[in-house]
Amino acid sequence: MAEIRTLDAGSWFERDDPFDQVAAGVVRTDELASYVGEKIPTLREAFELNLDLDWSLNLELKIPINNGLTINPFTVNDPETMSRVIKLGVAGLITDFPQRVAR
Repeated sequence: MAEIRTLDAGSWFERDDPFDQVAAGVVRTDELASYVGEKIPTLREAFELNLDLDWSLNLELKIPINNGLTINPFTVNDPETMSRVIKLGVAGLITDFPQRVAR
């Protein structure tokens, strides 16, 4: 854990520009400086942040559970597919582009 806490989880974003979000202007270049030095949160910190922000949490467990079966499809990135699965009544969806759901 001590070694993981020394890692920089944010600097790669500018270097790799995942999904061309910097190039597209979705993430501004002036915002990127705040990513440098970002630490990987502990599970407790992630839980606490979710509580503080009143977010829902998607925790993927790698064991079969019998979890009342809610459906959260992943990875849904296409806006048309997002709309279709939402109309089907899924509990939520996993996406790389949450801003597309709000459109």
